[in-house]
Amino acid sequence: MKNYLKTGKKWLSVVLTLLLVFGNSTFAGSIVAESSALNPGEVRVDKHRSTYALSPGESTDITLTVEAKGQETPKAVDVVITIDISNSMVNNKEGTSTVMKLTQDAAKALADKLLSSNNGSRVALVRYGDFASVFDFQNNVWIMLNEDTDTSSAPLIGNNLYTSDLSKVKSRIDAIRSNRDTGYIREKDNKWYSKEDQGGTTTEAGLILTKLVAQKATRDSYVVFMSDGVPTSRMIGQSGNADGLYGITRDGSGSATSDAEKSEALAAAASLKALSNTGVFSVAITLGLSGTNLANAREVMKAVASKNSMYFETSSPSSNIDDIYIGIGKTIVDKIANNAVVTDIVPKYFSVSNLGPDMVATPMPDGTTKIEWTIGNLMDGKTENQYTLKLKEGYYGIIDTNESAVLTYSDHYMGEGDPNTLADRTFPIPEIKAQPTAKDDSYTTPDNVNPYEIPNTILDNDNNQKIDNKPYDDRSGNDYTPLSDRDVQDYKIVIVDPLGEGEGEITSFNYETGKFTYVPNQSRPADPGKTTYTVDFTYKLVSKDDAGAYVSNVATVTITVPYQATGSLALSGKKTLTGRGLSAGEFEFELYEGSTLLQTVSNQDDGSFSFNLNYTLSDVGTKTYKVKEKAGSLSGVTYAINE
Repeated sequence: MKNYLKTGKKWLSVVLTLLLVFGNSTFAGSIVAESSALNPGEVRVDKHRSTYALSPGESTDITLTVEAKGQETPKAVDVVITIDISNSMVNNKEGTSTVMKLTQDAAKALADKLLSSNNGSRVALVRYGDFASVFDFQNNVWIMLNEDTDTSSAPLIGNNLYTSDLSKVKSRIDAIRSNRDTGYIREKDNKWYSKEDQGGTTTEAGLILTKLVAQKATRDSYVVFMSDGVPTSRMIGQSGNADGLYGITRDGSGSATSDAEKSEALAAAASLKALSNTGVFSVAITLGLSGTNLANAREVMKAVASKNSMYFETSSPSSNIDDIYIGIGKTIVDKIANNAVVTDIVPKYFSVSNLGPDMVATPMPDGTTKIEWTIGNLMDGKTENQYTLKLKEGYYGIIDTNESAVLTYSDHYMGEGDPNTLADRTFPIPEIKAQPTAKDDSYTTPDNVNPYEIPNTILDNDNNQKIDNKPYDDRSGNDYTPLSDRDVQDYKIVIVDPLGEGEGEITSFNYETGKFTYVPNQSRPADPGKTTYTVDFTYKLVSKDDAGAYVSNVATVTITVPYQATGSLALSGKKTLTGRGLSAGEFEFELYEGSTLLQTVSNQDDGSFSFNLNYTLSDVGTKTYKVKEKAGSLSGVTYAINE
C-alpha cells in the first residue's frame, strides 16, 4: 500500500518521538488509519476491493469512501428564502395539499435546519407574485420592490430584513400570502392602474429583490429561490422602459411567457447568480407544466442556480419537496468544502465498468484510465461510490488497483487552517493477485516415423508479464496482501496429464522454456475415418516459490501425426560362374525402375544377391523393375549383359 491515512495528533507525536530516538535505523512498516473519530474539519479517505485473486477476464469491485467531520457549532450564515406566491401555488394540488402548503412546510423545515443551532445564522424572506416584497422583521411590514427600493430615501437595512428568530420566520412563512402588495400595472390601454397583487408571476421582480437583500448579508450568504411556473409579466419604467421598476406589464394573456418576459427574467437570474460570495439554490416545481411552458421554466430556473448541482426540480412536490429543502439546509449548514472531486488513475492492466453516480471514466494516452468522481459539496458524514475493474490478459503477480487516487476540494471552511494534508486526502491502494494464463497449443508432424522437434515453444503464446507492485498493502483484514504472494517469482511448466501408453514419446522436454521433441509411435494406426492420429498432453504454469503461489489454468498441447501405411518388396537372384568358384562382392547388380537406378548390390559367397524396397501410400500403383549385371574388369571373365 503506497499511501495511508492520517492519524490523530497524539499518535503522530508518538511517531515523531520514535523517529528521533531511532533516527539512525531503518524504519519499516506503514502507518495505518485509526478508526477514531475525526476532529472538526478533518477528512478521512479509504479504498477497498472485493475480490483478491483474479484470472484474466475476472472482476473486482472497488469502493471509495470519503468521510469528513463538520463544525461542532455550524458557521453562521445569512440565507434569503424566496417563495413564489402566484395563483398557481394555491390552485395546483397534489393529493389533498396545495403546492403552496407543501412549499411552506418545506421552507419551515429549512428554517429549522438553519436556525435551530442558535449559532447566529439569520433568514430573510422574499415573496413574489405580480409584485415582489421582502419582510422587515423589525417593523413587521412587507417592503415592496419599486423605483425607490434601496435608495437614499428608502434604504434596505440588513438587520431589519434578516432574523435569527425561528418562530417569527415560521409564522411569516405560514402567512406569506397575507396582506399582498398593491402596485402599478400597465393594462392593454397603456394606462397605469394601482391594483392589489392579482397572482401573476413576475419572476424578474423576485430575482431583483432577492439580489438586493442578499447584498445586505454580513455572513456567508445563500439564496433559496423557488417557482412553480413561468414568467407571465415583467417590470418596466413609468414610460415603458424595460430597465425600470415602476410597475409591471403583461405582454400576453398572463398564462404563457413572452420573449421579453423570459429575456428579462434570464437577465435578472444572471445578475443574481453573479453576486460574489453568495451561493444560489434554485427549486423548480414543474407539476402541471408541459411543452413550451416546461421548457421555459427549466431554462429560467436553471439559470438561477450557481451551478448545476444547486438546481433542483420536482414534478411531485408531495413526494420530495421536503427532502429538497432539508438537503439544501444540510448543504448550507454541514458543508465543509466546495468542489470536492476524487481523481483515480487506474493502471493499464484493467478495464473499467459499472461506474457509480457522478463518475466519469476517460481513457488516457498511456493506457491508464482516469476516473473522476464529482462529489461537489464536501459534507459532514460519510459518502461512498463504486466501480468495477476487470483484469486484462497478459499479466500475473501483485498488481495495484490504482496508480494514484486523491481527493481535492476548494474553500474549506477553516481556510488556511485546513488540517488536511495531501497524505490525508490520498487513498490507500488495494492490490489484487493476478494468476498467469496458459493457452492451448497444436502441432502437426511431417510423418509418423521421424522424431519431431517443435519449431517454437509452448510458452510462445502464453504472454504473462510479471508484475510485482511494491510496497505491498499491509492493512489488516481483507485488504492485506499475504506474505506468500509477495516477491513474485518466474514460473515453470508442470505437466498435468502426460501422453498415454502407445501415444508416442516426449523427449528433451525443457520445463523452463517449453521446448520438446515428439517421437511418433510408428505402429499406431490412424484415428477412425482419418489419415492421421492425434495425441495430447496437458500442462499448467506454476511459480517457482516454495508455495507455488501462482497457478494458471490447465492448457492442452495437441499433436497431429500423419498416418503412413507401409509395404516392402524383396527381389533376389543368383549369379553362376563356369570354370571356378565365386567370392563375395566380385560382381555388382543394379535395379532400375524405367531409366532410374534405384539400388546397386553385390553378390554373396554363394552368388546370391537381393534388393529390398519399402513403400508408402504415395507409392500405390503398378511397378516394373529391371535387374542388370554391371560390367566389371575381372581377368579371364566374360560378362553377359542381360536384363
